[in-house]
Amino acid sequence: METLFEFLEKKTDKKGTLNVFDIDDTLFRSESKVIIKKDGKIVRELNSGEFNTYKLKPGESHDFTQFGSSSIFKKTAVPIDKMFQRAQSAVSKQSREDKTIIITARSDFDDKEMFLQKFRDHGFPIDQVYVERAGNLEKYKKGTKTHITKGVVLKKYLSTGNYDKIRMWDDAESNLNILLKISALYPDVEAQAFLVDPDTGNTIRHK
Repeated sequence: METLFEFLEKKTDKKGTLNVFDIDDTLFRSESKVIIKKDGKIVRELNSGEFNTYKLKPGESHDFTQFGSSSIFKKTAVPIDKMFQRAQSAVSKQSREDKTIIITARSDFDDKEMFLQKFRDHGFPIDQVYVERAGNLEKYKKGTKTHITKGVVLKKYLSTGNYDKIRMWDDAESNLNILLKISALYPDVEAQAFLVDPDTGNTIRHK
């Protein structure tokens, strides 16, 4: 007969699903832009999708001021309904072992509470979800691409051994590719990557 200790040990060994969502062009569309400067002058403005693929030219640098503005996010961000509902459902259905996180290319906002309130205003359970700001890692090595910083965050979670499945929704193929590359290091983890169409919220299985 199974002892109480053995029963509890089995319960502890149970693993869960990690759900991962992006913000820009996945959960929300906003008017925030990444400014490209050269010699102190603005040479280009990039939306989230353009930023994912843009390569800095000699002498250029990023200005992420708008992406750190909670007021711009609050005023301009519009939920992408299908993805918003999918994320809400993931949180509501998760078990004790499951976890839902958001990984954004943005760094810290200038007003954290205003940023979080935007989610609450649309009925999203943001207080049950941790927001990983992958952009904060860029300060350690300037110019590091978003898929690399997101990859660092993903590895942090997978290395815990708490999950046997990870599902990720993102509008950038490069971010989904890094998930699949990193998950290959954890053969006991099933990885599912979904490419999001920012215009419709529809998704397709990526590779």
